[in-house]
Amino acid sequence: MNELDQDGIARLKVENTSDEKITLQVLNVQRNTSKNNWDGEVLDGSGAKHKVKFARQLEPKLESEELNQFALIQVLTWTNPSLIATIIVNLEVLKSGNQVGGPLIVQQIESIPTSASKTPATKGGSPNIVTKTPIQRLQNKKVLSISQLNPYNNKWTIKVRLTTKGEVIQWTNARGSGELMKVTFTDADGDDIEAIMFKEAVRKWEPILQENNIYLVSGGRLKVANRQYCHTSSKYEITLDASAAIEQTSEDGSIGKVSFQFVTIAEIFENIPENASIDLIAVLKSYEEVREVISSKLGGKTLYKRDLILLDESKIEITLTLWGDLARKQPQDSGTILAFKRVKVSDYNGKSLSILRSSKVFQDTSQDPALQDRAQRLHTWYHHEGGAQAETTSIASTVSKMNPEQQVAAFYTQSRDSLLKVRINDTNIGQGPKPDYLSFKATIINIKTEKLWYEACPTCQRKVIDQNDGTYACEKCNATLAECERRFLLSFSVADDTASQWISAFNDAAISIFAITANELCATYEESEAQFTDIINQKNINNSSFVVVANKKLGKIKPVSKSRRLLLLLSIFIENLKPYSMTSKLFFDK
Repeated sequence: MNELDQDGIARLKVENTSDEKITLQVLNVQRNTSKNNWDGEVLDGSGAKHKVKFARQLEPKLESEELNQFALIQVLTWTNPSLIATIIVNLEVLKSGNQVGGPLIVQQIESIPTSASKTPATKGGSPNIVTKTPIQRLQNKKVLSISQLNPYNNKWTIKVRLTTKGEVIQWTNARGSGELMKVTFTDADGDDIEAIMFKEAVRKWEPILQENNIYLVSGGRLKVANRQYCHTSSKYEITLDASAAIEQTSEDGSIGKVSFQFVTIAEIFENIPENASIDLIAVLKSYEEVREVISSKLGGKTLYKRDLILLDESKIEITLTLWGDLARKQPQDSGTILAFKRVKVSDYNGKSLSILRSSKVFQDTSQDPALQDRAQRLHTWYHHEGGAQAETTSIASTVSKMNPEQQVAAFYTQSRDSLLKVRINDTNIGQGPKPDYLSFKATIINIKTEKLWYEACPTCQRKVIDQNDGTYACEKCNATLAECERRFLLSFSVADDTASQWISAFNDAAISIFAITANELCATYEESEAQFTDIINQKNINNSSFVVVANKKLGKIKPVSKSRRLLLLLSIFIENLKPYSMTSKLFFDK
């Protein structure tokens, strides 16, 4: 027999204990280079799919492509070491994938009402194979919402609007070259998901897919989205190949064109983290001329870039960067209201925004029902209520021009938290590629006196070796020193009314706590341990304002420059001239 068995997958999941044979179709097959084996997926007559592995003895058929994608096979021997995948030990190839041409739905000849729908019989009296197109397979299928999709259900259909269609991108790497295209689909619930196509799929679907049209989509492969590049609401993304099913359907009003969740520019500075994507509507205050940028990441490719300065009623300006064709287009006049769907937040120069491939820019905001009210309020504020003449603040564009006092003062405008709140709200603190800054009030309750300082070279500040003859050796400078400089390496605990925390501080920060240098404290210890103990005790139970830096890769932090910068802050805000402290690293107890 060469028809697909209706219960083939169910039988395949049961251990092979007899001489039964199962007729299936191979949906895909690929070599797993890391494990040096072949993986695949098979389909039965009911449409059920199952992951399989091919035994090593089948490798000649796989390498010769006798056993390839869409091949019709008869499984002779198999085993089930797990419920996830079946190992096919032996099989017979009834038809190669080139002969079949695509996924099959097989029916008996008797079920075909007219002879016109029959295909020619194969030799030997085998039953005919009737192939339905991918579009036909979409009919009468249950439509799921985007939120219901998951990688464990590969029999799905979604009804969506194509809200964003990206450009076709040419790529080249060590394995070859090709092209890709990304699109964004949105469903009736307002959820969206990104779909990506490569090579043949791009050539097939690019002319068909048009923005704002409604489509029924099925047959794609789901995987967890990479949040560094994908900013849709769904945690998955779809890969569509040429065998997927995409059918345009009529407009019925069930899916809105675009929905927005606007934030203000003030909220971006106060609450929105780096790499988040947001929607923004603002006034175009000014713009820069387009510039050419050579990208080293893209092999020296020339990119086009233009910065826009945006403003809203919060009277704060922010820079938004356009790339590619959007940057090359002449912007609207100053004072125009612009809306942006899904732009990326960056901490460059304080805070700034950048266009993504999935972003959309709306210039005619007065004609879009979803934007009219908000756009009209902004227009009235800017043109009729003095917004154009209002004094504005541009933190993002001026941070790099601030002197150190201005930088720390701008940072300290953020509210201070309790230690407990910091722990609850920032469970991933210090885990990013850049250090995190935290501020809080607390009391020093314990200072460790063991290894309070280390002997350092006065020139390079590296640790020196005591040679026990009154001299010190610096390996960095390759010198013998008569005197060394002692530098603080302080560890102390702080507490407030909610929690306690151990903190480490380097030399400059520790000097601000003790108000003397490590050399002076060492001399006090050598003269009188009692006086040394008094100094330590005096620094306990002191209330201070703290700014701390947290980073898992402490080697990237420059303690001296960080300490000096943040000490300026503490000198301004310390309460009642009490001794203050700061740290250049912070560890949380797990």
